[in-house]
Amino acid sequence: GWYKSDVVVTLTPSDDTSGTLYTYYKINDGTWQLGASFTVSTEGIHTIYYYSVDNAGNVESIWSESLKIDKTRPKNLTILINEGALYTLNNTLTLILNATDDCSGIAEMKFRWNDIWTDWETFNKTKILVISEGDGTRIIYFDVKDYAGNEAYPVSATIILDTTSPGAPIVSSTTNPEDLLTNNNSPIFSWSPPADASGIAGYCFTLDQNNGTAPAGALTSNTTISFENLSVG
Repeated sequence: GWYKSDVVVTLTPSDDTSGTLYTYYKINDGTWQLGASFTVSTEGIHTIYYYSVDNAGNVESIWSESLKIDKTRPKNLTILINEGALYTLNNTLTLILNATDDCSGIAEMKFRWNDIWTDWETFNKTKILVISEGDGTRIIYFDVKDYAGNEAYPVSATIILDTTSPGAPIVSSTTNPEDLLTNNNSPIFSWSPPADASGIAGYCFTLDQNNGTAPAGALTSNTTISFENLSVG
């Protein structure tokens, strides 16, 4: 496995006959050193070579062990919700994730959108996340750790969940304020936007003689419309 701090290596030779006289070691391609205890602090994958010599002059075969050290947190964390959308009408979110680690690699990830973090899970660059229902702003936190157990500093992204249809705008007319019959065939109408969690993207309207006709046509951001020379009826 990986270590996330300096490692003290202790070599314990034994010889049942004459006893051990010397123990030598070297790290990677370094020079041979005399000693049975030493510290490895450099990050990376190291090979420790060692052997001992007993009091009779017998030289042991060279042994080796792998030692892996990563003391640095992962970095460059990013999270993108629904390809960068500001709003969503669905509480199932698609996350695009990224993080880097220069040594042991990214192992696991976790998320938070309320006061509780999810369990650690295998890192993946995409994630389908189902959050709690209820309209409003959601802040999604993302964190990772590497194979040595170093945990990154979490990052976050925001999206507004809006599952409620907007109400009807309040329509008024300066040319016909009493909403009665009028002889003005060039009326002007205006309206105020209703309250809505994500805001109003636009309006569509229809002018005819049937109260039950559903509005249609292209969206407009205008809140005032005027007509000219309407036919009687």
